[in-house]
Amino acid sequence: MKNILYTFLIISIISCQTAKKEEINYVLFSGTVENPTSDKVRVSGNDYKIEILLNDENAFSDTLWIPQTGYYSFAEGRESSAMFLNMGDQIHVDVNTVEFDETLSYTGKGAEKNNYLAKKYLQSEISAPAFDQFFALNENEFNDLNKLIYSQELDLLTSSSIPDNNFVEMEKKAIHYDHLANISAYEDYHLYLTKDEAFVVSDGFYSEFDAFNYDNEEDYANFSSYKTIVTNHYVTDISDLDGLDSTFTRIQMIESGMIKNDLLNSFRYSFSPAHPELEHFYALMMETSSDDDFKIMITEKFEKYENLTAGNESPEFSYPNKDGKVISLKDLKGKLVYVDVWATWCGPCKREIPFLKELTTEYTGKDIAFVSISIDEVKDYDKWIAMMSEKEMEGIQLFADKDWKSDFVQAYAIEGIPRFILIDKEGKIISADASRPSDPKIREEFNALL
Repeated sequence: MKNILYTFLIISIISCQTAKKEEINYVLFSGTVENPTSDKVRVSGNDYKIEILLNDENAFSDTLWIPQTGYYSFAEGRESSAMFLNMGDQIHVDVNTVEFDETLSYTGKGAEKNNYLAKKYLQSEISAPAFDQFFALNENEFNDLNKLIYSQELDLLTSSSIPDNNFVEMEKKAIHYDHLANISAYEDYHLYLTKDEAFVVSDGFYSEFDAFNYDNEEDYANFSSYKTIVTNHYVTDISDLDGLDSTFTRIQMIESGMIKNDLLNSFRYSFSPAHPELEHFYALMMETSSDDDFKIMITEKFEKYENLTAGNESPEFSYPNKDGKVISLKDLKGKLVYVDVWATWCGPCKREIPFLKELTTEYTGKDIAFVSISIDEVKDYDKWIAMMSEKEMEGIQLFADKDWKSDFVQAYAIEGIPRFILIDKEGKIISADASRPSDPKIREEFNALL
């Protein structure tokens, strides 16, 4: 199924019963699934998620205590579609998974908006081009097709005659942001797909953004396309700045606390124990963020990272190789130790293997140990054995005991792999986030230490 940008609108609407004036904060949801591929259906969105089991007749029914009116996702197996839920709705859906999008049909209170969304999804499935074909088009062809898609979606909305004017106006806005998101993404995607490094869009290509407001918190919360546009804008804006102080000064100029906090959260992956200004980085994030949960998380990271700076004793590892022999960091004292934390399911990890093999061969006979620690789950032990053989992996190959929860992984606060660590001959940290084997800088580092 092709990906389509769907917006997730947040609307605060309170419905009241006329007689008792009691607040209705739920949706009655039922349906039937023909040819189910699983034993349940799922509804999710707006920090809400529920799984509803099918009965013996492949039917389901439940009360959805949704946090707010807005857009959600209805899914069965690998198929899904956008769905709009309004407090007090009583919606029934029928679907055949053999032709999921073609057979989605809603009845009951709130059905008209959801039948429209099902048609919108199906229209995109049938008429929208594949991602690579769309963004590989030349500029004129892209603009023509993007405008056509925009027009078709507006026509579908108008012809659906939905009586809820608020919903219609929001859909118009969502469609417009989808259109702009395609424009915003075109240049980078076109360069990537065509490999034409000389390509530059013509003057005026971004004219629709001349008066664009990148600091609208309401739209940022409600429309996924607007969120994508804004995120890309600020990431590009910040990447052109030098130094932490300039970067954070720019972020602090953003009025929306939500946008500001989301940008800060994206920095969590560059906030590493190897950062040269770790303490200053931490102070700036604490000063700028208004998200208490983020502050707690980043403080916990910082307290771990303080123990992982250069010169501190390295956390210990002690794991078995394929023959069952346990090898520890202490066993390698007197050698530089270059550790690769990886897994068989990790694509970027596997791309580093040829480069790591080159290093291992190049530094044979030198006082350096190449250690690869797999954090595969125990059930994938045989995959680890097979991949070592298939890739002819060299060096010391070890299998961690508790995958992500292994003591060494936890001690180094590893949240993403591959992760490379460089430890000196005395067992002290040189870098808790060292250069990858594919980075030419790693040879300079080795040569300076050997």
